[in-house]
Amino acid sequence: MTSIKRKSPKPNKNSELLQSKSWYVPPLVQVQKAALLPPPPPAAPQLTFTFTGRLFDENEVILFLSRNSKQYIAKVGDVLDDSYRVDQITNMNVVLTYLPMNIQQTLTFNSTAIGSLSANDLPPNKLMLVPLTANNKNSKN
Repeated sequence: MTSIKRKSPKPNKNSELLQSKSWYVPPLVQVQKAALLPPPPPAAPQLTFTFTGRLFDENEVILFLSRNSKQYIAKVGDVLDDSYRVDQITNMNVVLTYLPMNIQQTLTFNSTAIGSLSANDLPPNKLMLVPLTANNKNSKN
């Protein structure tokens, strides 16, 4: 009988199967550049007031707002909760200044919103609260 001679495989010195592997990933260059950018300017908190109505009294507009179950009656120049000042009232919005940061914010409402009354609609020397609608779920009477 003849024997078959087999060649034994030569060991592969470059085999990567048993070599150690590093999972280190160098940081991206973009991340380093982003750290060099200045921080964004400070911003006032989001307005949480809800428009509930307004009253036109000759040359003055009285605004009815609510926030966290609290009702506010305000006109231009009034300060609400020592945080917001009413700067301007128009047919479409009210401009409030967040006093701690002196940043103006605008609360927009519909010019034909329910709850807009004229002083002529009221009896003399009587202040009638504007009725709340079903759309003002955050408000209470």
